[in-house]
Amino acid sequence: MAYGENHKITYETDFKERWLWNLSARELLWIALGIFLGYLLFQVFPSLPIDHVVFERTHLVLPLLVCLLCGYFQNPKTNLTLAKDLFVKFQLRQRQRSFYSFRPFPKKEEE
Repeated sequence: MAYGENHKITYETDFKERWLWNLSARELLWIALGIFLGYLLFQVFPSLPIDHVVFERTHLVLPLLVCLLCGYFQNPKTNLTLAKDLFVKFQLRQRQRSFYSFRPFPKKEEE
C-alpha cells in the first residue's frame, strides 16, 4: 500500500448483495411495485381502443417503467437513484427554515 492510500471503510465498499437473477433486494422491490401497480391499473382501466393485441395494453406497462426509472436511474452528480434524490430534495424543501438578519455594522439610533 502506497503513501496516501487508505483502506475502504466497510460501508463504502462496492459490494452489492445479489438475491435473484443478479438483482439486489431494492431492485426486486422496485420491480415488484411496478408489477403490482400495473396489475391495479389492469383491474381499473379497460384496454385501449386499438385493434392490435400488444398495443391495446401498453398503458399497463407505464407503472413498471416509472418504477424502473426511479429504481435504476442515477443522478451523475450525487450518485443517488432518482427516488432517493427526489426524497432528499423533498425533505430539504419541507424543513423548517429560519432567516436571520445579520448586519456587521448596526445603524446608530437617532437621538
